[in-house]
Amino acid sequence: MSLKNVILNHPDCNIILLDQALFKYSRDIFGGKRLQARITNNNQLTTTSKCNLLKFSDYGLKIDSTSPYLHREIAVLLYWFSVIKPFSIESDQQSLKALGVAGKFHNEYISYLLAQAALQLFNLRLNVHENSLIFSEFLYDLHYRNLSRSSLEFFLYKYLPL
Repeated sequence: MSLKNVILNHPDCNIILLDQALFKYSRDIFGGKRLQARITNNNQLTTTSKCNLLKFSDYGLKIDSTSPYLHREIAVLLYWFSVIKPFSIESDQQSLKALGVAGKFHNEYISYLLAQAALQLFNLRLNVHENSLIFSEFLYDLHYRNLSRSSLEFFLYKYLPL
């Protein structure tokens, strides 16, 4: 593929890694809701037992909510994509350099675009990219630093206006 004299050999999505990232995202975001459904729909449990089992804070779940905020959902999506890195691109250094941050931090850039696509369903957009320096630092941090889900969530409050 050639775009403005940039030759990209093999943009790739590792399906196995993508599946792992989406599985972990689903577990973190919807795990509480699944657990709640199993407990609520279990006819062998008494009402008192159900109430006791529905205290999610006792389980040590990463997200003990059955309805997490949108900032948290996007933060967890970006977190797992940046940890597992399912997206890659093979090309020569000159072509990657010509792509800028999209080449340098390809996985994180694609993850950001996917988060934007998900937000579009709610008529929302991240606006980190509006400041190129902050956007570059954001992608760098996603790529190289060991960020937590909550640090990403707090960061996104400024860049995801509701």
